[in-house]
Amino acid sequence: MTLSSGILSLGSRKDATTWENGCKGLGFDTPNPIKKGFPTMTELRAFFKSTPDWIFLASHFGDLEMSNDDGSVSLTFATNEVTLKAAGETAVVKKGVDFTLDANCKVVLWGGCSVCSGETTIRTMRTLFGPHVLLGFNGLTGWKIVDAMLGGGFIGAGRHFFDRVAGKESDPIGIRAAWMETAKFGYGGGEIESRFRAIDADGREWKLQKGEIKSGRSFP
Repeated sequence: MTLSSGILSLGSRKDATTWENGCKGLGFDTPNPIKKGFPTMTELRAFFKSTPDWIFLASHFGDLEMSNDDGSVSLTFATNEVTLKAAGETAVVKKGVDFTLDANCKVVLWGGCSVCSGETTIRTMRTLFGPHVLLGFNGLTGWKIVDAMLGGGFIGAGRHFFDRVAGKESDPIGIRAAWMETAKFGYGGGEIESRFRAIDADGREWKLQKGEIKSGRSFP
């Protein structure tokens, strides 16, 4: 059975296309990617009603809210629903009804700041999306950092996330290891190494410390 990836990027960031191409290279389907700052409510509803295996979410993020540059489009996450705002409209998609992203979810990569900083945010996303590998950042990031991790920057062939994860697309430990090994190679020992995070499907946090991959908090 072919795996699929859902893509929602509230802007024209290059990393969203690098993710899309990387997924296609692994044989994934990537139906109806959203890569623009002003998606319609119809497009957002369709995304949250989909059932991808891997999910890419990218934009500004803070206080459980994801938004475009001017804040006119926003998504506010809770444990059992997401509030959507776009083009002056507001809608709430509820888990198990019109939110079905959790049905097949194996991994979510957050290309936004601080998703892995606070315990409340991590627990909320683990409840909403179900047991999955959460990849993201503890602190500020930028699309060029995400792009490099995915193979669109200075981390070359054989070293970036998609090359490391090939053949392990349904293996939670392999997915987490691919992300953290890429972070170690590209940023280990540097001033921003502490920003990289992965949360295993069982709730164990992984981070970089003095150039090495270390386990951290637990979120059962």
